[in-house]
Amino acid sequence: MTRSPRQSAFTLVELIVATTATVLVAGATAGMLRALTATGQRTAAAIETQQQARTAMRAIVTALRNVHRNGEEPPLLGTDGVLDAANLPADWLSDVDYPADRVRVFTVTRRQVRGGMPESDVVECEFLLACPAPGEKPLLMQRVDPTRNDAPDGGGVVTRLAGNVIGLDVSYHDGQGWLAEWGRRPGGLPVAVRIRLIVSPDGTPDQAVALTRIVDFPHRPARDADQAAEDEP
Repeated sequence: MTRSPRQSAFTLVELIVATTATVLVAGATAGMLRALTATGQRTAAAIETQQQARTAMRAIVTALRNVHRNGEEPPLLGTDGVLDAANLPADWLSDVDYPADRVRVFTVTRRQVRGGMPESDVVECEFLLACPAPGEKPLLMQRVDPTRNDAPDGGGVVTRLAGNVIGLDVSYHDGQGWLAEWGRRPGGLPVAVRIRLIVSPDGTPDQAVALTRIVDFPHRPARDADQAAEDEP
């Protein structure tokens, strides 16, 4: 008589241990995937924010470099300001002044602002921060007016340049030092304009970074008209 071989099987304890190990491994894997996904999303948000900031900075710099110097209006005006503390997002510190300057420049451009409408190649261009609603994060906006018409035709077209903006700080060098504002001045233009755009990937001041550019305006050496006339033969 032949004895059948002994059959092997998992015990209940082995099954419990194997199941527990599988659950732990699956949980750890899921946690790693969630962490990787969150990291990827943060990285993508940071890249998108920086790309928008660079594009916005390029628009501001281009408008300043193409300033129209021969118009009747002041070629460049800049005002100093801060965001209204009453409208700040809830996760922003209310005792901090967030710069919200405005700069307006008459600039030369070939860009069509209103399709099918007659436009000048000299436009009024303004950059500013604006909150869509109280408590919402501010946006960097650009207003372009290609006409010299009064309201309702005036005002121009407002477009969004960048989100997740913490502040816009613009200063002006008059040859002796940096000024917070620039108004109607002899000569019209400063020696240089410094633009500081502060952005954050998550829209909060904790992760804020700043982009800074300086645009200079070459000035011809001033020469008195009477002296020039005396020099003529």
